[in-house]
Amino acid sequence: MNSDDISKTTDSTNQEHPPENRKQHSEQERPGESTKRAANNDQANTSKNDPSEHRLPLLVRILRVLWRRRKWRIIGGQQGASWAEISIVILTGGILLVGYGQYKVYKRQAGLMQDSLGQTERSVILNMGQIAIANRNAKTAEDTLNAQQMQFRMEQRPYIWLSPGIATHDQGMTNIMLPDLLSKNLPLAINVQAFNGGHSPAVDVRVTKVVLIVDTAERAKRRAENYVAEFIPGKGEVDIAPNTGFTLGSPEIRTITQEGLTDLQKDRMRIYVLARVQYRDIFSPPQTAAYETAFCARVNGSGMPFGGCDISQSWIK
Repeated sequence: MNSDDISKTTDSTNQEHPPENRKQHSEQERPGESTKRAANNDQANTSKNDPSEHRLPLLVRILRVLWRRRKWRIIGGQQGASWAEISIVILTGGILLVGYGQYKVYKRQAGLMQDSLGQTERSVILNMGQIAIANRNAKTAEDTLNAQQMQFRMEQRPYIWLSPGIATHDQGMTNIMLPDLLSKNLPLAINVQAFNGGHSPAVDVRVTKVVLIVDTAERAKRRAENYVAEFIPGKGEVDIAPNTGFTLGSPEIRTITQEGLTDLQKDRMRIYVLARVQYRDIFSPPQTAAYETAFCARVNGSGMPFGGCDISQSWIK
């Protein structure tokens, strides 16, 4: 057979089977292809519409898709899967299983770490609370100790009292009345005695001079109200033991006359006696401010020689 015969045979074959007939012939050679495509489309639509597909684990969904579509049956026109393809599928599934196992392990570890972190936070909060309670207890103990020390200090501190007296020829402190002084022709000399009636020594004692204010009633009262203590200069080195004291002498001596006595009795004239003393205790820590005793008395023209002071110049602090 020559080339002309071959070409004629080919032309006759093309005439007998036009393109439309060849297409139909190819479809007839694969009669199950359209059926498989329709089945795959139905399966895809079913998987999309089936809500249970989204609730299944990822690995199960992948295996179900591979099983439904049976990829290995149409690869290379083969009717069954080769060992290589099966091995790939098994290896992929194994990798997915290992990954899923690692995910579960990591998730569990994350949960354990979260629990441990929560326990640590609770422990820190508990420790902070315990520290706060300890600080409050320490502050309470310190306040209690300070209160006890203050109470002890107030109970055991020195207390210096100042009291006046009229000096005579033979006694430094008496309660002789002014009319008796006039009848005996004795001068008016007033001393002030300082006495420590506390339970501990008074140290660093500082004193003022005894001040007599003699004037008309209103002027004397005003001068006494405006009195400012002037302590004797020098470092306080005098200490007074408990139940002991000393006397501050009056720098002024007044002569009593009948006219002056009458003015005192009728409150036309007044005589005020003033003095101050400052001191400290022996306890620690040292005081920031010294104790102070302020004294004020008014001389009476009749009866007891001294009476209460009607101005705010008497205190013990």
